[in-house]
Amino acid sequence: GTAAEHVQCKEIKKLSPKNGYWALRKVKANIYYVLTSHAGAFTLDASPRAVGVYLDYESSLVSFYNANGMVLLFTFSDPFKEQQLFPFLCPGLVLEEADYEPLRFCQGNCKLN
Repeated sequence: GTAAEHVQCKEIKKLSPKNGYWALRKVKANIYYVLTSHAGAFTLDASPRAVGVYLDYESSLVSFYNANGMVLLFTFSDPFKEQQLFPFLCPGLVLEEADYEPLRFCQGNCKLN
């Protein structure tokens, strides 16, 4: 996801746009949570191998896509204008070996092995 410049990453806070975080969380298999003040779960047919995060500063939107095929996963419309946003990654715990994949940053086309 993304985090606003003002967040203190060493503090434990609820991840939500109200606290400066725009993020999704994978909980197991193909189940994901949208981290908002009222977190909601959604299920995908298959876990994406690459997730694209796109910022639209003019419209104050943060969108997450399955980068293979550009399928929209979720769009946050919580305002962030006038804030500088940075990448936010929290790999968490590996619950199942099948779900393990190292995190990589890519720009443009990302080649997956």
